[in-house]
Amino acid sequence: MTRALPHMSPSGHERRTHSMIEHPDPSDNANSSVSPRTRPTPWLVWSGVASLVLAVVCVLMTLAETIAVFNRLAHMTMPKPADLAEGMSLALIPTIAAAPLGLLGIGLLLAGFIWRKPMD
Repeated sequence: MTRALPHMSPSGHERRTHSMIEHPDPSDNANSSVSPRTRPTPWLVWSGVASLVLAVVCVLMTLAETIAVFNRLAHMTMPKPADLAEGMSLALIPTIAAAPLGLLGIGLLLAGFIWRKPMD
């Protein structure tokens, strides 16, 4: 069922305006061409957001540890390359965790917005 509002000119002739376009009636359930309203799958979206937040925290930990390594080296009288290598190898451990967490988060967000649930 659709509704259209005719407009009459002063001379009595029907005037076609943009309101003559037929709009589907949202209360009409018999119209099968209108798809039901949906929403993203909440648990997938929130899991993706949590995974991305953890990935960002891991990257920030890597940044903080890298700054700490260079500060330790700056205060040494005779720093050795081995000191830098040892500190950087420990600083990069959170980055190794951040990469899969970031990819998982993006995948979960995409899945949450693609796999939709009907609205109640």
